[in-house]
Amino acid sequence: MSQSQYQTMPEPQDVFADYNDDPLEDFRKEDGSYQWAYAVDLHKDLFMLEVVFIALGISFLLILGTMLFASGGRGIDLQTAAILLGCFLVIGLIGLGSWWFVSAMYGWTSGMVFRMDEEGIDMRQVKDQAEKTELIGKVTALTGALTHNYGTMAAGLNASTDAHSTFKNVTGISGDRRRNRITVRSVIFFNMIYVDDEHYDAVFDYLARHCPNARIKDQ
Repeated sequence: MSQSQYQTMPEPQDVFADYNDDPLEDFRKEDGSYQWAYAVDLHKDLFMLEVVFIALGISFLLILGTMLFASGGRGIDLQTAAILLGCFLVIGLIGLGSWWFVSAMYGWTSGMVFRMDEEGIDMRQVKDQAEKTELIGKVTALTGALTHNYGTMAAGLNASTDAHSTFKNVTGISGDRRRNRITVRSVIFFNMIYVDDEHYDAVFDYLARHCPNARIKDQ
């Protein structure tokens, strides 16, 4: 084969080029972290109520265990148990009322901002009502996939860090696609991560890859 024949041969194509794209490019910031915002409809997602009753359940078990220990193994009488259960039912009703009041006060919508890097992930709740209203409007516009300006939308919002998960301390990751929610757990703490349908798989995979000690469960 002559030299001219070699020069006219087509260049080989990189069949793996598409795999080099970052599926979270829409969220990427200049410092290499990922940041996005999400508005949770509290009519459809009862995460705040779930947290209230989990805390009440743990408190009930701790108090019950303490009373059993103090009784020296003799147990507690039926009347004491009934009083204790009645007290927690009353507290539960108060918790339910508090959840309804707080949710109504926030317009039944919780605005959240997430920041994720190689070390961990932060969840921050938008405190300012005006900025939350602006966030909801932008999220609604993005639902139609008219633009992918998620990172810019999340930047600059008045949100303080409410929860942080360090990846090396994470013991479990579970997904709930129906609610667009990923729960990240450590020994005594859990963090709820919300992300839109388009980026759900990419965020879930990123978390799974960066949490070597976590048990993974997707739904």
